Amino acid sequence: MNAVMGATELINFACIFLSYLTKDQMEKTKYFGWQGRLPRLRYFILAMLNVFIAMIGSFLIAAGFAVGIVVIAAAQFRACALNAQRLHDMNKPDWWQLAPVAAVNLVVLEPLYSTSPVLGILLLIIGIGFGLYLNFWPGTAGANNYGEPFKK
Repeated sequence: MNAVMGATELINFACIFLSYLTKDQMEKTKYFGWQGRLPRLRYFILAMLNVFIAMIGSFLIAAGFAVGIVVIAAAQFRACALNAQRLHDMNKPDWWQLAPVAAVNLVVLEPLYSTSPVLGILLLIIGIGFGLYLNFWPGTAGANNYGEPFKK
């Protein structure tokens, strides 16, 4: 019961985040699309929504529902698409996200191949640095290789 109540609260938070985006803006963003550009504020809002969706998946798994695995997989797929759109806004190819994503995922596997925490800490710093880069580095002004800037 607690997991269901927690999931309900997360859905309410997701609805609050979605209320900041108009229908036209959501259509331009194309929630599961990899094409186009995504400015910093929209990236942050959609990334937070994605975190809430992943948390809902975690609550579903904790409550014994296997569908939570599908929800988390969809959230991970969407995280990669969001990163690609944000990199496009900075006129960078989307494959740039592979190294930091791999670094963050290796932090989870690090105990399996190393007894030293140094590698895990370095990989974590790379992942955090990439996240800060995506959130705070401005996009290119005007048109770039990936299209026109996101219009309000």
